[in-house]
Amino acid sequence: MDDDQPILDIGRRGSRITVRVGAPYSPGSADPDQRLWRHADIVVEAHPFTGTIPTVLTAQDVEEYRALALAFTTEQRDRVVIGGHRAAEIVLQRHDGTVEVSVTPSGDDPWPLLRFLVFPG
Repeated sequence: MDDDQPILDIGRRGSRITVRVGAPYSPGSADPDQRLWRHADIVVEAHPFTGTIPTVLTAQDVEEYRALALAFTTEQRDRVVIGGHRAAEIVLQRHDGTVEVSVTPSGDDPWPLLRFLVFPG
């Protein structure tokens, strides 16, 4: 897996969400599963609000993020929830071509929450 690899990228400058997978979280760990964990950044551009939620994703998380992002973008699913529980949560919901994005750093605590729209075009 390449560093800084986008596994989700929806929208365009000023109205966009991107999830990028980075370097290994614990490459020297004795636990082989933990060696597969990756640093990740959830980058939100919702003009005038912009920011990054740093997180760590397991190998299973990365595959889930990829699968749900693909299901939303290619299968035209109307709603997907990526992540959640104690981890960051991204909800993508389609409304007649417009995508509503909701992001929170912890799925079990809905605040703070950033919600914005990505318009087609």
